[in-house]
Amino acid sequence: MALKDNIFYQNRKAIEKISNESHCEVGTATRMWAKRHGHENNRQALDEWDQACIKYMRDPKLTLADLFK
Repeated sequence: MALKDNIFYQNRKAIEKISNESHCEVGTATRMWAKRHGHENNRQALDEWDQACIKYMRDPKLTLADLFK
């Protein structure tokens, strides 16, 4: 699945908002969003989103903020 088709990627702004408002890291905010919207059992999409976040955090030229643009 392409990242743009991922339900968590599509809702990254809402996840970012939760992270900022709750003062928590993106993984926690993602799971909060998933619980609120009934996607907590969507393991494949969640795993893909987690891997994308890790990729951006480890990239020497990108930051996690770039993922949320």
